[in-house]
Amino acid sequence: MFNRYKATVIGLIFTTSCLLLYYTFVIPFIIMLPVSLTLELIFKGVYPDQDYAIIGRGIIISLIILLVTISIAFLLKFNQQLREFKNYKPTQVLIYMILLQFVVHPLVFYINLSSNWSKAEDGQFILSINETFQMSSFAFLILGLLIDGLKLIQLKNTPNDK
Repeated sequence: MFNRYKATVIGLIFTTSCLLLYYTFVIPFIIMLPVSLTLELIFKGVYPDQDYAIIGRGIIISLIILLVTISIAFLLKFNQQLREFKNYKPTQVLIYMILLQFVVHPLVFYINLSSNWSKAEDGQFILSINETFQMSSFAFLILGLLIDGLKLIQLKNTPNDK
């Protein structure tokens, strides 16, 4: 079963581990920190006197661009491997999920924060990281299912000449 649904199993492992790490209260902050802090510092440096809504929208757009860029790079390599070998390496999916770990969680957090930007002025908004961490954890299972679905579609549409 693992061989047939490798990406789904990896996505399930990521989802389960994220849901369990939620209870540490520290790991979600550590996962959010590298990308979101960097983007916050960049946008606050570029727009020092702007309302947090403008900074937040810039962060959301940057995270979406990062997500799309990583996904396109993964899909190009994924399709190339499927055409050549009729399979893909689980390490490729693992690296993709690790990279997305640092993008998906902040993206869901900032999208949730965008419903009320005034929360960002209060230091308590940081606590909502744990709230959104659970929601964003399910993205990995969904991505695993999508990757395996793409594999099945690609293999169905590929002639068996090799």
